[in-house]
Amino acid sequence: MNKKNIVLENRHPGGGKPSVAQAFSKKFSRKTTQSPHFKPAALARAIAGVFVCGALVGASGQARCDEPPIEEEYLNDIGATVLLEGGATENAYGLEAFATDLFGIVENLGELIIRGGSGNAAHGIKNLMLAGDIYNGIRRYGSPVTADANIVIQGGVGDESYGMGSIASRDSFTTQNYGTINITGGQGTHAVGIQYVLDNTSYESRIHNYAELHASDVYGITIAGGKGEKAFGIDSVANGRGSVLKIIGDGGVLIQGSAETQSVYGINVVSNNAGVVDIDNSGMFTITGGTADYASGIQSLAKDNGAQFSITNNNMLVIKGGAGNGASGVNCMSCSPDSMAAITNGLGEIRIVGGSNTRATGMEYLAYGGGKAKIVVDYGQVLIQGGIGAQSFGIATGIYDSIISISEPVIDNKHGRLTISGGSGLSAQGISSLFVNGGQGLVQNERQMTITGGSGPDTKGINAFVNGTGAVGKLSNHGMLLIQGGTGQSAAGIGYLSYNGQEAVIANSYTLTILAGNSGQFGIDTLAYNNTIATIENTLVAIELLRRYGREEVVFFYKRDIEVDFYIPQEKIGIQVCVRLGTDPDTIAREIVAFDKMEKEVELKRRIIITSDEEKTLRCDRGDIAVVPAWKWMLDYERKI
Repeated sequence: MNKKNIVLENRHPGGGKPSVAQAFSKKFSRKTTQSPHFKPAALARAIAGVFVCGALVGASGQARCDEPPIEEEYLNDIGATVLLEGGATENAYGLEAFATDLFGIVENLGELIIRGGSGNAAHGIKNLMLAGDIYNGIRRYGSPVTADANIVIQGGVGDESYGMGSIASRDSFTTQNYGTINITGGQGTHAVGIQYVLDNTSYESRIHNYAELHASDVYGITIAGGKGEKAFGIDSVANGRGSVLKIIGDGGVLIQGSAETQSVYGINVVSNNAGVVDIDNSGMFTITGGTADYASGIQSLAKDNGAQFSITNNNMLVIKGGAGNGASGVNCMSCSPDSMAAITNGLGEIRIVGGSNTRATGMEYLAYGGGKAKIVVDYGQVLIQGGIGAQSFGIATGIYDSIISISEPVIDNKHGRLTISGGSGLSAQGISSLFVNGGQGLVQNERQMTITGGSGPDTKGINAFVNGTGAVGKLSNHGMLLIQGGTGQSAAGIGYLSYNGQEAVIANSYTLTILAGNSGQFGIDTLAYNNTIATIENTLVAIELLRRYGREEVVFFYKRDIEVDFYIPQEKIGIQVCVRLGTDPDTIAREIVAFDKMEKEVELKRRIIITSDEEKTLRCDRGDIAVVPAWKWMLDYERKI
């Protein structure tokens, strides 16, 4: 594609700091940029405005780039500040499009302010570029400069007066940030800082954030809700099919809800309507609710038509409730059918904590209404904890009315340390309910996991593992799992394993410890309530095996994709624990295949499935499988079974 170039350069040479651009020069061809020379009349005109696409634009004026320049356009600011602002009348943009069918370059070493005006739909910039590069605080061919590099994008006073309509529409862009970028909503209704970062694009775009967390908590990128109704910092980050955004960051990012108006979020939707956002964080990434009521940091991570969101953390990720009532850090990870949101901890630390006001949760929903979500702990440590406000849960609801495959864990602790803990406020639980009203899924631990009550009244680690009609949940433990009561009144580790749900199971194949708290609170208060089923598998079997063979001879067998629980090397016996085998051919086939896979790893002479009350023999090509009830197996002192 034969695209021409547009270049906007905003450089501060170290002189004074006027409040608007002093002058711009226009140069054609691709020659090396020289120091600009100004005529007095041109300089006088430039004080009141800027040259955009060859036209002089006032601070409340409008520019249209319908006629692109012949070769290349340079806009060089010799002062410290450039202001692009919408006007006082409807559709009076500060700039309609910086690069139309062109490859644009914005290079900022001073201060670039883009904001909506007072007229309705009076955007600072309607569309920045179709394709191009944005450099903030970095000389493209020299060393990084951070001192005075600042980009401010702000919604206006008029209704729907965006700071910026979109950064890229139907194409891609790349941003390198070494300075600061501040994006906030405005005062008018739906006066967002940015409506869409990407809008119906066809290529992957990238944001490289290298700005370190400065002193006094000054982040490299700050996104915040504004004052007006629905005046979000950003409405949607990636909107529409084909919109793919990769964010790579060693620097600080802060996303926060509004401090002034309720239900005004830092970001409304990250991945929207089939959009895709992938974040690789190696810096300090903080998402927090605001001080206004229901002002979440982020309302939805993934929503509508197969949208996808993922973040991999290798340093510090904090998601926390705010100071306002209902001001969650993240309201919902995955919020519609076929959408998917994933949070993965690599070598860093993740904290999802409640806030300081009523139901100011760290996260309200993991998945809702058919969406899919997961939290993966590859390494490092993850803390999910209640806050200091009443009902300020770490996570309020895990999976609500969404069925997630049992083979794909919702929470998967692979090689790290996962802690779910109650807080100090009234009913400030680590997780209120994990699988709710038709929600189904798996929690898996392969290393170290602790579920503990908190210090406040009713501050359980998990209030209800399964809760509501049709809800099914399984906790599969292959590592060290501790469930312990807290120090507060009624602060059990788990309140109900199954409360009005269909079924809840803890399947243990290594070490499961359930302890009372320091003040006598239960590790698990109630297994099953109101005609539901709750079971803890393998524990009695494990104790009996240790009694019979000793610790050195019992292998708590675990290998990914092989669902057999125990192996006795001296007698070459494989043992699987299953509460109910039943007559379902798929269930029976799955158990047979598990033994077949195991036999590829170790020698098997006998195969046993221990159930709650079933007894029969399964005839198989590789050898029969004895199905026996647990009571009969435990009374088999001569080990004939």
